[in-house]
Amino acid sequence: MQYGVHFTGGKLQGMDATQCEELAHYLKEGDFYIITVKPAKPKAMRTLAQNSSMWLYFRKLAEALNDAGWDMRKVLKPEIEIPWNKDTVCEHLWKPIQLAVTGKASTRELDTKQPGDIHMVLDRHTGSKLGVTVPFPDRFTLMDDK
Repeated sequence: MQYGVHFTGGKLQGMDATQCEELAHYLKEGDFYIITVKPAKPKAMRTLAQNSSMWLYFRKLAEALNDAGWDMRKVLKPEIEIPWNKDTVCEHLWKPIQLAVTGKASTRELDTKQPGDIHMVLDRHTGSKLGVTVPFPDRFTLMDDK
């Protein structure tokens, strides 16, 4: 079992209440434990190019879903016809999968590998359920789009 924490201002920070409860579940009152502390090498955060690729992907997926006739009503809510845009793709498709895959709520928290992992899950879903797939943009796609 491993937990990542930061030592800031003379205090350990980083474990939420759920993690503390989980850890306590494994500890038995009166038992002796050895705790090993080692510095962790932080993962590289997503790059600016990856951030640009994510937003380009959101826009292209929104266009592809709209072109295929899959408005938000058909995918999420049956009452109102709402076309997709990059922001709605991010909020209603990408972020729920991101949270499930990475446990991270903000795209700012992603490391360099995670956007590809999230794209793979989302693209597999939209491909199998809706027949819509959009490749994740690379640096060449970014240059072509500008």
